[in-house]
Amino acid sequence: MTEPAFSAASQPPPPPAPTRQYPEPAQRSNKGCWIAIALLALIVLGVTVVMVVMLLGLAGSMAGGETVRADGSFLELSLNVPLTEAPPAVDFGSLFGGSPPSVWGVRRALEHAIEDEDVAGLRLDLGFSAVGWATAEEILELIDRFRDTGRPVHALIATDQLGDLDYFLATGADTIHLTPAAASMVNGLVSQPQFYRGSLEKLKIEPQVIMYHEYKSAGEQYANYEMSPYMREAIEAVLATTDAAFVARVTGRRGIDEATLRALMAQGMSSATSLLEAGMIDRIGYEDEVEQALAQAAGQGEYRGISLDAYLESLGRERSSGSSQVAVVFGEGTIIAPEVENPFPLFGAIFSGPVVASNIRRAAENPNVGAIVFRVNSPGGSPVGSDVVRREIARAREMGKPVVVSMSDVAGSGGYWVSMDADRILAHPTTITGSIGVVFSKFNLEPFFENLGTNTATIKTAENADLFAAGPWDEEDRRAVRTWMDQVYLDFVTKVAEGRGLELERAQELARGRIWSGEDALERGLVDELGGLGRAIEVARELGAADGPAVLYPRPKTFYQQLMEGGFTQATGARIPDLSSLGRWAREVQSPKVQAITPLPEIR
Repeated sequence: MTEPAFSAASQPPPPPAPTRQYPEPAQRSNKGCWIAIALLALIVLGVTVVMVVMLLGLAGSMAGGETVRADGSFLELSLNVPLTEAPPAVDFGSLFGGSPPSVWGVRRALEHAIEDEDVAGLRLDLGFSAVGWATAEEILELIDRFRDTGRPVHALIATDQLGDLDYFLATGADTIHLTPAAASMVNGLVSQPQFYRGSLEKLKIEPQVIMYHEYKSAGEQYANYEMSPYMREAIEAVLATTDAAFVARVTGRRGIDEATLRALMAQGMSSATSLLEAGMIDRIGYEDEVEQALAQAAGQGEYRGISLDAYLESLGRERSSGSSQVAVVFGEGTIIAPEVENPFPLFGAIFSGPVVASNIRRAAENPNVGAIVFRVNSPGGSPVGSDVVRREIARAREMGKPVVVSMSDVAGSGGYWVSMDADRILAHPTTITGSIGVVFSKFNLEPFFENLGTNTATIKTAENADLFAAGPWDEEDRRAVRTWMDQVYLDFVTKVAEGRGLELERAQELARGRIWSGEDALERGLVDELGGLGRAIEVARELGAADGPAVLYPRPKTFYQQLMEGGFTQATGARIPDLSSLGRWAREVQSPKVQAITPLPEIR
């Protein structure tokens, strides 16, 4: 009888296990031990040095060092660095060179500068501007108000290639300076999404994507070989709105007719001299010449500048006492369901649904708060995390606290979900919103691994335990996912109808995953008014009869406060992250799921 191929009797006896010679204890090297001790000593020394430096800085700040005042200086605003919406949770003051810039900080500085006669003028430093179009509209509204006071506003564009967004921001100035060697790339807007289906095929990776519905293009870049007509239609509409805003702003501020502007844009590239001749800029020159021009415009003998950080520091802490306050809560980044802080802030903001909901709840329960403004800058994400925030807004309204949403660059899909139950929704004309739909995506990696010679074994206790594994789907698997998506999509659209006072059929027409500009969303009843954060605060005051200050929730803590409450490690962030928090964040980001996420076309 033939024995089975894997019969134990047919196998040769195993070779004897290799033996390893260990040195006698006295002969063992202590090298590893000494390396460990040296590393530990270096870590302790490094932490000690950091503590001493920070405590010396803290002592200096508490000792009441001299605060820089405006005193006839020019406020310097640089917009070539990324801006977060809100200031950081811990305000380090002058430690570490100041806190990262934020839209809230820019707003606070400019609003004070408008009333501060000690600010002689405003200088804008531009080039490769790192803000979105709606944020640019927000900042321009404030710059226009400052310029209306009659004080000079000059912009210096010091970059090799002047782009459309740079120039859009420069129109806030009454005098625009451009460096001589710069080239103008004010040549219209473009969006160039890439599609990876062909590349994935070469790697033997199969994308498994379901989008609800035809306009929900968040999964198209992996599922399609090229852009669908629905995605093209939606992006073209958003580009048209942004282009119209750009042209209207430039022709209105610079006194150039649209035909001349369009002809200049059609050239593709122009020299600084060409822009000067066309009236697009006022002067060609360098930084010292800008400073001299500002000093002359203000009737001063010399130029003195004050940075945004220094000016904010001179204003001191924001007032948060008194009644009838307007609480301003921020929701920024991709929405997730776990209650975790952002473990990797350098890689972008994370919008934890439970954390933001808690901030709204605290504001609603505060008897000194008369109304709430919720500032949203999010492409969406988790339906669960989004709905937690939506419900908290509804509860705040039930408690008699009006809620006004202010949309920033994007408030789409889950970003719209968190907004739709507010009393009022305001957006900028160029805000990207809507995207009422859901998407599911995962990848079949089995052919990819097989091509590498990797074999995957599966052991399961139920038929569909591997539904979301990196393997192929059958029709039953796809049907199960679609059933889940049907429920989430219907819940989303139904709540849109209820929150916006629409018939369900009308809400379904506006949904289907399509993105809308803020201007188009206004025409369709998805938002109530065009305006920025300042206007949203005004509306909240009207609805809540709240005439007190606008206050951040949660209010940023000083380094000293955080040091006293949480110790050195929590104040500096110099601690080992909570591993369970990191694990929840990683699982949330990586696991296949139904998502209410917005496809963001890059417009440049």
